[in-house]
Amino acid sequence: MKFWILKYSYNNAADRLLWISHDVEKNPGPVGQTFSEKLRQITKKLCTQLLKVFERKQSKKSPNNLWTTEAGFYLYDRSNEKIYSCTYKSIEIEALIDILIACCKEQECDISMLCEEVTAWGKCDFNKLFHLHSISTATEKVNAITSNLSRIMKYAMRVAIDEKMVELGIQLNYASFQIWLSINPTEEERKKADLCWEACRYITSTLCKHINKESKMGKYSSPPDWSAECEKFQNPYNEKSGHDIKIFFKDLLDYCSKRDQGSRIPQKFKPYIKACEAWIKDPKQQKDLLQEFVLHHGVTVIKENLRLLQWECSLCNVTPMLEERGITLLNDNCRTEFTVRSYLHFKGKI
Repeated sequence: MKFWILKYSYNNAADRLLWISHDVEKNPGPVGQTFSEKLRQITKKLCTQLLKVFERKQSKKSPNNLWTTEAGFYLYDRSNEKIYSCTYKSIEIEALIDILIACCKEQECDISMLCEEVTAWGKCDFNKLFHLHSISTATEKVNAITSNLSRIMKYAMRVAIDEKMVELGIQLNYASFQIWLSINPTEEERKKADLCWEACRYITSTLCKHINKESKMGKYSSPPDWSAECEKFQNPYNEKSGHDIKIFFKDLLDYCSKRDQGSRIPQKFKPYIKACEAWIKDPKQQKDLLQEFVLHHGVTVIKENLRLLQWECSLCNVTPMLEERGITLLNDNCRTEFTVRSYLHFKGKI
């Protein structure tokens, strides 16, 4: 059911203009990032969340065509006395947020999970919005770390895991972590066969980047001496291309073996490559491949999220979220000001 929305106008125009124009005395932004950059992150995320609620989208990920679909309301232009339809993308984000809040209330959509954000937005409490955004982002990063740790524990040997924890600067209480996972499952169980294909794509992608790094070309640009008889040199994750990933993997190994010393494969990838070759010969040989995959890909994801926690979540302390899962950081990079009340608000969203 569509309903009427009057032409948009700000209720607090002065405060909003000061915010958008980056008035540093009234609304100082975080150090190291411009106010407008931080603003775009917050408004885009809040608008996307409201849009998913309004459109009744249950998935955690936003559908690719969500912004380009026809809006579930009409706009009224008083100057021309015209009513017209539009896409969500065609409306300024700040305006769309207010419209969506009004629409959700009118249609009694459940926005209780965004209650604090909506209240802060209505009051132009930008410090609160920054703080809530920081906690929300931290929660996403901690969940990504937890999910990958869970997969590592499932497929890797304890000795190898302990070595990687030292590398990451993490002390993991295995018992506490398993108890937390039993109460809070991280994701749906994936079939080993699917993970093996993903593992093959990952090492193939790594080889592509290694070859092109030596050639000083783009990640998936075909090297000048790439044979026309080989599989097309392209992104291994492009599943719609009809690419035979196993043949491409073999072609990459042959290419590297024929190159000079500078293009040879780094030693750290040799066990991974050996496990992938064994799986290609016999699809039942999954154990070693899955271990190499989680120890390379999973650790890389965790390392990146730890870095992002330090740089993007400076307004909150993630220590309580990590420690309740049995994860202790061996440094203080992520320890900043934090309140228990703020964490409890987001704990229900994990």
